[in-house]
Amino acid sequence: MKLDFRIDRSYNTDRKQCKLQEEPAMDDPLFHKTQKPFPDNDLPEVIIEAEPDFPEFYRLAWKLAWEHVYESEQMPFSPYMSEGCGIDRVWIWDSCFMGMFCRYALNSLPGRATLDNL
Repeated sequence: MKLDFRIDRSYNTDRKQCKLQEEPAMDDPLFHKTQKPFPDNDLPEVIIEAEPDFPEFYRLAWKLAWEHVYESEQMPFSPYMSEGCGIDRVWIWDSCFMGMFCRYALNSLPGRATLDNL
């Protein structure tokens, strides 16, 4: 069984303010995606013998999280995880959830730095 995962980024995730944005302009000097390479070899490995395609889905979750790693000299701790609602805002609930997700890869994704920015 081959799994095919597609992300629909056209929907609005919150009635009031939060909507998925296009990536910021590459010339934005304040907030930019990290230039560090994806830490593929540092992430925990999952083995599910009953479903051999599930590790592919698992790896996709880490790659999607990596797309939200940003750097900024304006934040107290950088790099940090951006929630996707705006790279210049910190959303507490989303940051807490990402911090819990990142705890399984403490040295790979900046979950703690995100929480320190709250």
